[in-house]
Amino acid sequence: KEEVIGKLVSDKRRLFNLLLICGVIAISSAAGILYYRFRQESIINAKLKNQVKEKEKVEEQLTKRLAIEKVVSSISSNFIKITDFNKIIRVSLENIGKVCNASRTSLFLLSEDSKYFERTHHWQETGLGMLPPSIDKWEISKNKWWEKQLQDDEVIHVDDVSMMTNDAYHEQRILEQQGVKSSLAFPVKFKQQLIGFVGFENFSKSHRWQTADFSLLSLFAETIGLFFERKEMEDRLRNANNMLEKRVIERTQELADANQELQLEIAERKRAQ
Repeated sequence: KEEVIGKLVSDKRRLFNLLLICGVIAISSAAGILYYRFRQESIINAKLKNQVKEKEKVEEQLTKRLAIEKVVSSISSNFIKITDFNKIIRVSLENIGKVCNASRTSLFLLSEDSKYFERTHHWQETGLGMLPPSIDKWEISKNKWWEKQLQDDEVIHVDDVSMMTNDAYHEQRILEQQGVKSSLAFPVKFKQQLIGFVGFENFSKSHRWQTADFSLLSLFAETIGLFFERKEMEDRLRNANNMLEKRVIERTQELADANQELQLEIAERKRAQ
C-alpha cells in the first residue's frame, strides 16, 4: 500500500512537474511571440515615424523652394519694369533674406578703383543694431581667397565660420568680428567680369544652407548683373538719342542760318537789279 501510494505521489509529482514545464514553455512561447510582435510593431512604428519626418522634411523643403521661386520670380519681374533701383534692391534683399532665414543680406559692388568690395545696400533683422563703417568695405588685396572663389564663379558656402581654412583667415576674422556664424555669397558679374557679390549671413547659429536653393539664389545674383547690363544699354541708347537730338538741333540751326543767308542774298540781288 505504501509503495503504491509512493508511486502515485511520484507519478503525481512528475505529472505536476511536466505540467509546470509545459506551462512555463507555453508562457515563454506566448511571451516570446508577444515580444516579437511588439518588437516588430516598434520597428514598423519607428519606420513610419521616420517616413513621416522625412516626408515633412521634404514638404518643408518643397514649400521653402516654392517660396524662394516665387520671390525670385517677383524680383525678376520688378527688375524688368524698374524705376528706382535703390528701392527695388532693398525690397529684394529683404524678401530673399526672409525666405532664406538669413539674419542679413547685402549687396557688395566693386569700388571705382577696384580695390574694395563696398556694401551699397543691405537688409537685416530688427535688433541687430547699426553696421559699423569698418565692415562696409572689404579690401580685395587682403581677402584673396574670397575674391578668387567669386572670380571662379564658385558659391562661397560657409556652414560654420569657426571651421574656415587657413587660406580664408582674413575673411574669417572679418565675419567673426561681426558675430556671423554662417555665410553664403554669390558672384555678381557684368559682361563676364566680377563686379560684386550678394551675401547672406546668419548670426544665431551655424546654419546648413540648402544647396537645392543655390540655383535660384544664383539666379537672383545674375538678375542684378543683368540689370547693370541693361542699364548700360539704356544709358548708351539715351546718350545716342541725346547726341542725335543735339545733331538734329545743330543741323536745323545750320539750315536755318543757310536759309537766312540765301534770303539775304536774294534780297541783295533784287536790289542790284
